Amino acid sequence: VHVWAKGGPADLSRARIVWSAGGRRDQAEVDRFPFEVTLPVDDAADAFTATVTGTTSAGDVTAPELRVKLR
Repeated sequence: VHVWAKGGPADLSRARIVWSAGGRRDQAEVDRFPFEVTLPVDDAADAFTATVTGTTSAGDVTAPELRVKLR
């Protein structure tokens, strides 16, 4: 699964993605533009959930939880 934040380098200094799929829970951090990552989701997973938090000059901003049905 490929996840990205819309903000550019003027908006964000870092993005953190906390995700789960198929019984696995993990996180990834990206500290440079483009703020995107491809996550290793098992083919047998039924669903994918993720929360993306971006670090701005004003502090952390967390987007609403993303939920995707994979099957």
